Amino acid sequence: SSFSDEQPETINKSAIKTNVEGIIGKQVVITQRIADKTATGKAMLDGEVWMARSIDGQELNEGENAQIVAVEGVKLILKKKGSM
Repeated sequence: SSFSDEQPETINKSAIKTNVEGIIGKQVVITQRIADKTATGKAMLDGEVWMARSIDGQELNEGENAQIVAVEGVKLILKKKGSM
């Protein structure tokens, strides 16, 4: 039987990883000013608010668009839209 070959925990972990990788590159809207000095900031992704930080220390203001470049735990790491 193939039952003994199944490892649901491994499958679940890779599914979660894929979901996170799937949001890299997506655009978000800043909902709370991102200031790395004060470790504050939030962004909206697909109707959900996430904690967010800037990849390069740049401040991002409420209402600005940014792009997801990484995810660290439950935080989005962003860069300002249009910046390299």
